[in-house]
Amino acid sequence: MARRGASSVQRPGRQDAAANARVLCRCSFLEIYNEAIADLLAPGAAPLAVREDLRRGVYVEGLSEEVVACGAPLPLCQ
Repeated sequence: MARRGASSVQRPGRQDAAANARVLCRCSFLEIYNEAIADLLAPGAAPLAVREDLRRGVYVEGLSEEVVACGAPLPLCQ
């Protein structure tokens, strides 16, 4: 998805739009071990479940997301 988003900003003739574009990047980290899904950004949380929705597609319910800023460390890395 990031590649598709970046390519749409970099198309010829869209330099004005690219100059005013704002991007929000979020990231999640999960571990799948013995058929259990763990949220690596929320250690000690209950096991998570995979869900499917027509609008959202396949996702992990309750998985935490952190907004990533350029050069800013994630809480897990501190």
